[in-house]
Amino acid sequence: MITEASAFASIVGLLSAFSSGRESRSTAELTEFVAWLIDHNHQELAKFVEQNLQTSTSIKALLSQQNSEVHRKLDEMGHLMAILASRMPDLSEVASSVVPNVELSDQAHAILVQMQKNGTEFFLVSNSLNAAPQLVPSNGPAITYSEQQFLHDDLGTLVGLGLLRLNYNAKGGEMYYFTRAGAQVAKIQR
Repeated sequence: MITEASAFASIVGLLSAFSSGRESRSTAELTEFVAWLIDHNHQELAKFVEQNLQTSTSIKALLSQQNSEVHRKLDEMGHLMAILASRMPDLSEVASSVVPNVELSDQAHAILVQMQKNGTEFFLVSNSLNAAPQLVPSNGPAITYSEQQFLHDDLGTLVGLGLLRLNYNAKGGEMYYFTRAGAQVAKIQR
C-alpha cells in the first residue's frame, strides 16, 4: 500500500524521469505519463493517479507546460527535498551525495527547535548599532543563535522552505512566524 507522502515523492521523481527524455519545448498528456508509468512497472502509482481527480488534474496542468518549465519546477522541488532530507538520519548522506553542499544548517534547525519547544508564534528581529541582532520571541526566552554572519542567510532559507513566514511590523521590522511545516521539521533529530 502506497502512502500519500510516498506517492507524492514518487510522482515528483517519476515526472522528472518521464520528462527528462523529452524535448524542452514539448508538452505531454496525462495519458502518456500514465502509460509510461505502466510501461515502467509503476501500476499502483498509475492507478493512484487515474483514481484521484485532483492529482490527475494537477499533473495534467503541469504536463501542459513546456518541458523546460516542468524541469525547472521539478529541479527546485528536488533541491527543497534534499535540504529537508539533510536533517534526517540515513537520508542526509544520500541527500549530500546527490546534491552536494545543500543542507539546512544546524543554526537554522536550532531556531525552529527553540520556537517549537517554547510554543513561540513569531519573533521580531531587533537591530541596534554595533550589536548583534536580537531575536525577540512573542513569548518565552530570547531565541539564541551562534553564527551572526549567516543569520539572515538561514532566515532566508527557512522562509524559502516555508518553515517560517516573513512579515513586517508597523515600523518595518522583520517578524518571522512559525509554520506547521516548521514545527514538523523541528521534530527531526539527526
